Amino acid sequence: MQFNLNGIVRSGGTPEAGSPANPFRPTYVPLAGAKVELRDAGLSAAIDQTTAGSDGTFKLQAFHYGANAIYYVVAKVSDEVVLMAVIGQALWVTEIVVNELTTVAAVYSLAQFFNAQQLVEGPRFGLRIAALMNTNIAEVRSGQSSDVLAKPPNHDQTNAWRLSHSLANLLLTCVRDPQTACSALFDATTSPSGVRPANTIEAMLNIVRYPANNVHTIYGQALAADVYRPPLENEPDAWTLAVKVNDSGNNDMMFGGPGNITFDRYGRAWIPNNVVQGHPYSCDWAILLDPAGRPAVGEDQKLLSPITGGGIIGGGFGVAIDSSDHVWLGNFGWGGEDYYPPQCVSQLELDTTPITPDGTGGADRVQGTVVDPATDHVWFAGFQSHTVFVYLRGSSTNVARYDPHDENFVPFGIAIAADGTAWVTCTKPSNAQLVHLQINGLNINPIGDPIPVGAQNKGVVIDSAGNIWMAAASDEESKDLVYLFASDGTQRGAFSGGGMHGPWGLALDGADNLWVGNFGSMVPGNVFEGRLAGFTAATSANPGQPLTPSTGYTLPSAGMPVRLANHELLYGKESDPTYIPMMRTTGLQVDAAGNVWTCNNWKPNFTEDFEHGGSTGNSGGDGIVIFVGIAVPVIPKGAA
Repeated sequence: MQFNLNGIVRSGGTPEAGSPANPFRPTYVPLAGAKVELRDAGLSAAIDQTTAGSDGTFKLQAFHYGANAIYYVVAKVSDEVVLMAVIGQALWVTEIVVNELTTVAAVYSLAQFFNAQQLVEGPRFGLRIAALMNTNIAEVRSGQSSDVLAKPPNHDQTNAWRLSHSLANLLLTCVRDPQTACSALFDATTSPSGVRPANTIEAMLNIVRYPANNVHTIYGQALAADVYRPPLENEPDAWTLAVKVNDSGNNDMMFGGPGNITFDRYGRAWIPNNVVQGHPYSCDWAILLDPAGRPAVGEDQKLLSPITGGGIIGGGFGVAIDSSDHVWLGNFGWGGEDYYPPQCVSQLELDTTPITPDGTGGADRVQGTVVDPATDHVWFAGFQSHTVFVYLRGSSTNVARYDPHDENFVPFGIAIAADGTAWVTCTKPSNAQLVHLQINGLNINPIGDPIPVGAQNKGVVIDSAGNIWMAAASDEESKDLVYLFASDGTQRGAFSGGGMHGPWGLALDGADNLWVGNFGSMVPGNVFEGRLAGFTAATSANPGQPLTPSTGYTLPSAGMPVRLANHELLYGKESDPTYIPMMRTTGLQVDAAGNVWTCNNWKPNFTEDFEHGGSTGNSGGDGIVIFVGIAVPVIPKGAA
């Protein structure tokens, strides 16, 4: 079987006329003589190679190509100038463009898979997801921005579209003025350890890996070119590229306060959803997105999202998947007792079919929901019933309970240790603690005394070495902390910084670095702009040090107000537009390509959300923000 690929290597986006008097102004310059290679990720040798003609065009061939391959094209214009484009799984296009923008998309999406020789390698599962994320940034057939970035909820509602253009302009300065601009680019993108890039791929990789490094200098050089339009009009906090998605699959059942995320073996994101958008009342659906952040479809190409049935109502922080691929959702409920769930647990097949049509019980209003991978015991935090309960081996009729008979015990987050014991956070400020529990028949017993620590304790995770991280939010930013404990509960430290404010959700990447979702202050009058914080692993030489700048990683507006998937303004008021696309975050997770998915759980204006005493507020946040390529990948168990 033979495949023919036609392409062009060029600097710039579209073949429009420009003034040759300014080397950065012509919008289209073919790059004659570029050495072009067709590659499959993981292979050291090129599948085919050629030299671009005088008009920048090239032809490549592949024989015996396979559906599991991840293909990409590299174009070496000179030793310093190297461009690339990702084709993805299988050879699905016959014509491509290789330019600065496709290079930005390729390096960001594949950032975690480049080896020391700048070849792409890694697990096929993660590479497939990276290739899908690439399509959110650039359209390889045209060399232009993808519709995902060029249209809402991105476009100028976020800065991602313009940021990708500015980065492309940055590379363009080097392509068109290699003697001067390349040297300046390589100086500006030298790593903190002093490693200076030798070419444009290395330079772009250093921007992805150290996005807060030399932001001002990089921005200044990007301004020198004005080919990819529109560029940024304001200097970013860091050169992170974040894609916002908010299509649930049905605008009658939009995102309204997504609470947490878990990934299945296909890389799809299962997301419990709190409320009917624009109202404080429980919704009866959850959301399922494909690995690129679009509404998932089944094998018959019918939409699977939004998910209904199974007793789903007012999902919160609880979602987990067991070894039988059963999805467990904790129901919490919002808007008063009339909207609290009659059954606190929903169970679904991976095809979204409810296993229990009306859900099952065990406690009152569930938050944290986790599965012990060794036993398939499913643990639930009974927030309103002040209990922890476990479906032993996933059975709703064989239930173990921890009931301290204490209304001050308000469980929220749960993490399972390697020995099958659980660490549970108590979120009530007057009784903030971390509790260690073990199953004993149908009883759950504490191990030792509760550890009195924290404030409004939320998420808790355990790393590969057994260290325990716990989020402790506060209404005072100076008191926001993530605590680190050894596996026996001995406190190892308490850390702040990195833009962290109101930490709720915690996620570990493949190197055990900690990523923190921030909710901000819940004090009336507070308006919070979302941000992502990161900290070095507990197993590192210097644990708990911020990976993120003092601003955190952010997603600013580029000047247009935030609108919902149905194009209405976030708060539904033309007189009250909001310019904060990344909102108050609860749950977050790292996918198999190193993208960090964060939940826009709660809207920015805390006063607006509770202007009627919380009974008719409009709190449900809008969508998911995905930071591309910044973390070490996490491959789901049983990845297909």
